[in-house]
Amino acid sequence: MKNVLPLIKLILLCVLAALLLLGCAPTGENGGFFGTPSAAPASETPEASLSSAPEPTGNGALSETTSEPTPEPIALPTAPEISLMIPTPGIGLLITFAPTLEPLPEQTLEPSFDPSSTPKTTVLPSSTPAPEDTPVPTAEPTPAPTPAPTPTPKPTATPTPTPTPKPTPTPNPTPTPAPGQSAISLTQSANLPLPSLNEDIPQGQPLCIGGVVKSDSPILSVTAEVTTQSGAGAISGSVSFTESQSVKRVELVDPTFPKENDTSLTKKLKFEQLAVGNYVFSLYAEAVGTGSTLLYSSAFKVVGGEWRQLVSNNLRNCYAYALSFFGSRDQFMFRYRRAQGRQIEVESSWLYPRMTSVTSPAGQTWYVHKKAAPHYNAAINYMKTSFVRVRGTSDSGVIRLWELVSTFDGILNTRFVSALDFISHHAFGTAIDLNASMTPNGNALVNRALILSEVRDKLVYNGIKTENGVSYYDFTYTGSYSEKHKNVPTTVVNYLLYELAFYRAGFSWGYYYRHACDAMHFGLSEMSADTHNTSDRSLRKVYSYIG
Repeated sequence: MKNVLPLIKLILLCVLAALLLLGCAPTGENGGFFGTPSAAPASETPEASLSSAPEPTGNGALSETTSEPTPEPIALPTAPEISLMIPTPGIGLLITFAPTLEPLPEQTLEPSFDPSSTPKTTVLPSSTPAPEDTPVPTAEPTPAPTPAPTPTPKPTATPTPTPTPKPTPTPNPTPTPAPGQSAISLTQSANLPLPSLNEDIPQGQPLCIGGVVKSDSPILSVTAEVTTQSGAGAISGSVSFTESQSVKRVELVDPTFPKENDTSLTKKLKFEQLAVGNYVFSLYAEAVGTGSTLLYSSAFKVVGGEWRQLVSNNLRNCYAYALSFFGSRDQFMFRYRRAQGRQIEVESSWLYPRMTSVTSPAGQTWYVHKKAAPHYNAAINYMKTSFVRVRGTSDSGVIRLWELVSTFDGILNTRFVSALDFISHHAFGTAIDLNASMTPNGNALVNRALILSEVRDKLVYNGIKTENGVSYYDFTYTGSYSEKHKNVPTTVVNYLLYELAFYRAGFSWGYYYRHACDAMHFGLSEMSADTHNTSDRSLRKVYSYIG
């Protein structure tokens, strides 16, 4: 027996060594050797804990959390039993043992956030049973990251709709003539436009319209009609010609605007007779071989009220030039109401902010438009500093130019011209009248020929002379006109004022009017001063000035 025990110990040591090499440890019922492991109670079998994170809804908010169904427990493999039969002399020894599995470490699967799916956290259970009095640990779910709220975009400011501009009426296109047919056309005037929706016409206001009708065959008639929108006739006018007259060009208004015997189409249209309302203006022309042709048609409006708005047709064929001088319509297109005769009352809110004053050489205060003030000051300076001498039938001697002014007859005067169809530029403060009582300075067409003859043919310019240290403009008069002022014939006085002062300051002269002759009148907003050079009645003699 003593020999057997060492052998048994040796065998046991070999078995233990083998077991250690296999990575197993024998266990018994109570954790010792030679026992069969008992299974853990079913109630203590751990289960995987599954939970769900809040799920974002379609609008970015988080929905209420819901639990997923609990899955079946994950079965862990049991340790296989190992039995060894050890033969020994006289003893049969059976040893049974089972290896114990090492528990898996607890793992937490990090969710990957997808706004379109529900993130979950899964915890794998431990294989080691927990004691009966210890609850099975359940892993807390890892909360899914809360998505940043989607920023609410700032409301886009709705742009203020740009008001649709009032469409500019386009005249009906002139029909293209068939081969062999005469062509007839209309050229409109920028200064005296035909009635349209661009400008309303004040009730009771005469209206002058411009334009030219042309044809390559004799024109037989040009007719204008104003009808109500219902088609009823209101006013009309027509001019007619015979084929033998061979008229191929017709001005809607006489370019000379004569006061007497004006037979132009515009004078036949009595716009001042129209009541307040909406109308249609149509212009027709007929020429040999064309029949009646519609050249223009547009709606327009006549408006009432005590206060009226000045319109472009109220300026005598010079609206475009006035606009270029003033720079904008609000500087001269005012509202007004009628007073007595041709006088008008202009809104004070327009008038006073646009006027200023200058001082004449005689110390008088002249009220003028602010745009005109530099020109007035220049003319005043030339009259004060320039000297002139006129010799001939008499000798004026060397006198200051200002001494040729006998009377000052006005600048600012809010009125229409005598015919009441055109506004006077005195209403703007851009025109001045001097020596109104002198012959031939009255506003009469017959004075044109007298001034032309007296200045062009009988006044000779001798150049600049100097006497007693004073430089002056020297002239010789060869005519015989008897009326004089300061020993200077009155027929040339206002010419000298214009040539030596007002022309240099940018003024035009009423002598160059096409419709009349108004030699007392010097203006800034009616026509270009360059007419003094370009007119076929030009009287310019001086081209070099003193100072």
